[in-house]
Amino acid sequence: MNRKAMEPISVFPFIALCMLVGVALAISLGAFYGRGYDFRDAEAQTMLRLVKECIFQNNPFASDFDFAVTCNLNKKTLENDHLIYIEKEDGSVKFIGVRDFVNQCQLSDKNKEYPRCKSTDLVSINGKYHIIVGTNQVIRRGLI
Repeated sequence: MNRKAMEPISVFPFIALCMLVGVALAISLGAFYGRGYDFRDAEAQTMLRLVKECIFQNNPFASDFDFAVTCNLNKKTLENDHLIYIEKEDGSVKFIGVRDFVNQCQLSDKNKEYPRCKSTDLVSINGKYHIIVGTNQVIRRGLI
């Protein structure tokens, strides 16, 4: 039997290929399990625009006004992870969602886990309103 050992020249491409696979694996795992994405600010800004347009065209203090139906928003999502808080100039308040977000919105700069909120004042034919919109919808924040 005349067996030959592996030629030394073919070991280097094998090692290079193993290193290439290892680097690709590390990059893909880092991309998947790495830092998450936090879209709460953008979502709050978009929600504020939608609510502002809806309130400008409708009276939110009317007896038949429903945020979900009138503003075309998902009621279940609003009740669990969001806040829409509307205060009229006479002091009357209407809200949907998590009421405690009003307090947490004031502290959101100090704690990154608190909801992100946007607020504005709106003048429409139905009156003057102060609107606060907040969201704390969790979008994969990563393991770290």
